[in-house]
Amino acid sequence: MLPEHPDIDPTFDMVSVCSFFQLFGRGGIGTTSILEGVQRLHPGSKFRYDITDSETEEEVYWRPKYDPLDRSYNYFLDRFSDVIADAVSERARNTEDAGLFLSGRSDSRLLLSFLDDDVMSYHVNEYMNTEARIAEQVAGEAGSEFDLLQRDPDY
Repeated sequence: MLPEHPDIDPTFDMVSVCSFFQLFGRGGIGTTSILEGVQRLHPGSKFRYDITDSETEEEVYWRPKYDPLDRSYNYFLDRFSDVIADAVSERARNTEDAGLFLSGRSDSRLLLSFLDDDVMSYHVNEYMNTEARIAEQVAGEAGSEFDLLQRDPDY
C-alpha cells in the first residue's frame, strides 16, 4: 500500500476521504484519490514513465461523447428500462435454472424485477441478519424462491 511505503509521508485529502466513504468504500469520483497529490489515470488513457529522466506522459485516447437530449423524465426512464430489460434477457437466454445473488439493495432488486418469477434467489451471509431478511422479503414479493447460503468461519 502506498501510504505504508517508508519514503511516503501521506497527507489525506479529507474531501476525497468523505467522498470515498459516501460511496461505500468503492472509491472516489473521477481520477481523485484519498491521498493528496495522488491521482488515478483517466479512463481510456496510457501512461508512460521514462526511468532515465523520470519524465511522465499521459495520453488520453478515448473520451465519452455527450449528446444531451432535451426529453422528459419518462423518456429516459423508459429508455433505461428497455436497456436493462434487453441486457437481462440476453444474459438469461438459454438458461434452464436461472439464479440471482440477491443482496436486497437496489441493483439486485432491479435485476430481479426483470427476471421471471421462477428465478431462484440466493443470498450469502453468516446468518439471517437485516440484509438477509430484506433480500428474503424482496424475493417473496417477487415470487422468487429464496435460499440463504450460509458462510462458515472458514469462508
